[in-house]
Amino acid sequence: MSVDILFIYPPTGWSPKAMNIAENDAPPIGLLYVAAAARRGGLSVAVLDLNHPTLTASETVDAISRMAPRIIAFSVLTTASASVKRLVAPIKSAFPGLPLVAGGIHATVLPEDLLKAGIDFVVRGEGEERFYELARAIIDGKPVDKIPGVVFRDGSAVVAGPRNVAIRDLDALAYPARDLVPLGDYGQAGAICGSRGCPYSCSFCSSVLSQGHLYRTRATAKVVEEMDSMHAEFGTTRFQFFDDNFTADVERAAALSKALLSRSYVWACQTTVMELAGRLDVLDLMFEAGCREVYFGLETGSRRLMQQYKGLNPERALVVLTHAASRVSNGNGHPASRLQTVAGFILGHPEDDEQSIEETVQFALTLRSMGVDTMMSIMQPYPGSLLHRTPARYGVTIENTSFEDYLYPKANLSTRHLSRERIRDLYAGGLLRIMRTYETGVV
Repeated sequence: MSVDILFIYPPTGWSPKAMNIAENDAPPIGLLYVAAAARRGGLSVAVLDLNHPTLTASETVDAISRMAPRIIAFSVLTTASASVKRLVAPIKSAFPGLPLVAGGIHATVLPEDLLKAGIDFVVRGEGEERFYELARAIIDGKPVDKIPGVVFRDGSAVVAGPRNVAIRDLDALAYPARDLVPLGDYGQAGAICGSRGCPYSCSFCSSVLSQGHLYRTRATAKVVEEMDSMHAEFGTTRFQFFDDNFTADVERAAALSKALLSRSYVWACQTTVMELAGRLDVLDLMFEAGCREVYFGLETGSRRLMQQYKGLNPERALVVLTHAASRVSNGNGHPASRLQTVAGFILGHPEDDEQSIEETVQFALTLRSMGVDTMMSIMQPYPGSLLHRTPARYGVTIENTSFEDYLYPKANLSTRHLSRERIRDLYAGGLLRIMRTYETGVV
């Protein structure tokens, strides 16, 4: 077997069963979009997912040898960056001269971090168009310095092409090449994207650098068509929307829900409370159309911080969350069930103190008594985020720069109010109190 491009999806740092959220056990949709674009351009492609199953460095080298690629391309999350760096040396030793390319969020925000480790080329930003252009230039022996978004080393100098711009017409993209991975091995095999970008500027978010503030949506008909094709080809009936904010455009969310009323699909999404606070009718429509899980990024339960970050108060948030949790179906074409409502909280905000964290834990416990599930994590200074780029502006100190540790349960920064150790202890104590409600059924 010989392929033009071998895409490698490295270990992400998460156990797929660690938490029941989409990022932990979903096919690498971003990589599969890029693979589909390369294949549409006439290149032969394959995917080596080191998470399903996990492979050692030597096993990875053996797999590469069997596929004999002309180019290797890594999709790199920040938590996976160390894994990629460890693979570079054995791959280069076994296959000298084989070009190594990296893309993804970490490559976008810290290209030199990967170039120093031995990666030959980095593609910054959305990669469907630019990676294909780069791969074709490498194969044809043509210059790459004018390709937007491409960064590489020329001797001791780092050369960067023009800025890559966000793809505006998402409907022109080929569907992700899901046939390249064993979908049955993934818990969230129905992962799908209906939009890209986010209109907000959360200090802890790094995705804006790869997808931008420009919020772009796909045509409703194209989204439903893709779902139907997944159902026909793979038997998919359960879907997970990977949109950063499914209801950022509430009318678009309503239109998509209406289009799904005639299907028997079950689906999940993530959103915020703000858009739905005055549009509970849209939440009802989503449920009627098969939505059976909504993750709300609430971030805090502190009245002070909720107002500061979200322009909300706890009472208004409660209206949306308890309304969602009260939705119960008798079927109507979908499995009879309730709408699983999940509220996500982050501890260790720059303005968090002991009182605000206690308020967050108490609010989470209140939600638990009303049938709302809760998830808690610790603030992470992800590269590319405002926290990472300008920590002094937010009064935080990044105590740990090992990206492998930038996982939700680990404390890696201190604030003007709380030490790293204190954040960790408050998180552990709060999480324990919440987890007990699941064990005992008593809040």
